[in-house]
Amino acid sequence: MQAELPRASLATQLALAAPWLAYNVQWGALLPIVIPAQVAAFAPHAKELALGVVMDVGAAIALVVVPLAGALSDRMGDRRPLVGGGAAATIVALLVLAALGTHASPWAFVGAVLLLQLTTNVWGGPYAATIPDRIPAAQRGVASAWMMVMSVAGTVAGAAVCGVLVQRGAYAAAYAFIAAVLAVTMAAVFGIAYARPPSPHPTARRNAGFFPNVRRHRAFYTVLVTRAFVTMGIYSIYEFFLYFLADVVHVRSPVVNGSLLLAAAALTGVPAALAAGRAGDRVGPLRVVVVSSTAMSAIAALFVALAFHPSWTATIVLALLYGAASCAYQAVDWALAIQVLPARADAGKDMGIWHVSFVLPQLIAPGVTGAVIVACKPVSPALGYAVAFALAALWFALGATFVARLRLRDA
Repeated sequence: MQAELPRASLATQLALAAPWLAYNVQWGALLPIVIPAQVAAFAPHAKELALGVVMDVGAAIALVVVPLAGALSDRMGDRRPLVGGGAAATIVALLVLAALGTHASPWAFVGAVLLLQLTTNVWGGPYAATIPDRIPAAQRGVASAWMMVMSVAGTVAGAAVCGVLVQRGAYAAAYAFIAAVLAVTMAAVFGIAYARPPSPHPTARRNAGFFPNVRRHRAFYTVLVTRAFVTMGIYSIYEFFLYFLADVVHVRSPVVNGSLLLAAAALTGVPAALAAGRAGDRVGPLRVVVVSSTAMSAIAALFVALAFHPSWTATIVLALLYGAASCAYQAVDWALAIQVLPARADAGKDMGIWHVSFVLPQLIAPGVTGAVIVACKPVSPALGYAVAFALAALWFALGATFVARLRLRDA
């Protein structure tokens, strides 16, 4: 039986959540806007396939690094060295990408992107155990809510600021902005939340071996697989949304308008996430997860029709609805994942294993989507995106179906 952690102050909770702001500024800007724009500059005639390959290799790095870095931090007993060192290396990688712009060798660009994936996951893996590590069970719902707020704020800031910068060709400024946000948030977490040493872990572990026992921790694996299905749906289209706006909807200034739309969709998700958290307290998180993932499936299905009948107005409406459903899902699903963690002593490793449900779909989905769009291009761009949205709808539906089978008594 582990000792209860001390209550965390509001300042501590905000500081602990702050790096999620930087994490989402980074990927909220790079995945849908900055990297696709640079790839289009390097490989204009095969941008979809090239983007899919870059994303797949980067995701493969994360798939290995996150659980290993988390496990190493468990053994060290203090996650701060890996978090601080990994963040410093990430800032270096961002500055390298800033220096490359769109005029360097494509191979140098790919290498720098992969370096960024490596360094980000060195600090992100151990940091994923922050809430179960330092927040008592009675405060984890609030802590997860702050994490979601920071995630949304980061996505909005990354998409809005970097979208404008990329439209002007200021790639160096975009990467410098991301690096500055990471530096400030890391200063906050180390100056406030990490000022005290971590609470000691129990000496005995419940988990024998690297992976938790499947029968004993069925709920943990159920949440992992469910989140993998939903993430497959997200990354079946996320990085290609900019191309969809340009090639199918024919939006003027797709980088600027696309980034603003992504920011608006993320802002729509803030009240939705808070409402989902309150509903989860009343009726339980499972119902909220099922409803929100079902809504995501329905919205993706409507995008299939939109591909054949493009409308900028309809795109805005559906994107805002999707933002609300997605944020509602993520706010409740994260709290559910913390609830079913097998052991606090293995929190870094187990959160790293759970992180596979984010990373593995990034390894598979973009390559599939890129290949589908390229294969369908001779017929029409609309057909390729219709198939991509249909695949996303299918993955979301599978996630909703699978999570409905979860029984918390299996935890």
